[in-house]
Amino acid sequence: MAEGAGAVQPLPATRTERAIAHLRHHLPSEQETIREEIGEAVRDAESIILACTCFPLVSDVVQALNPAIRLLDPGQGVEGLALKGTGEGPNLLTVVLTGEALSPEVVEDRAPILFPGWELEDVVRR
Repeated sequence: MAEGAGAVQPLPATRTERAIAHLRHHLPSEQETIREEIGEAVRDAESIILACTCFPLVSDVVQALNPAIRLLDPGQGVEGLALKGTGEGPNLLTVVLTGEALSPEVVEDRAPILFPGWELEDVVRR
């Protein structure tokens, strides 16, 4: 097997990104939207780079579309570095919301999924 990609194809996924940004990606109706938008490309791919920070949140949908696909997540390396800390206490996180798409309550509710390994200290709107 030759090394490297035979072809690289960008995957525009505007509706998928919107569902994730509004933290609705777990709803059945939004998962159907995601499957409709990216399904054909995912079914035909050998690998996908989860280059946008939001795409790991729908990796289960991607994997269901193509169980043999290889998911490459560059964020995993960053997560390991960010969570090392000093070891002297919890990894505290403050989230600042700059738009109206999400409420602090929604972010607080989904925090364990969005920020694994972090303790949510506060959610503020600016």
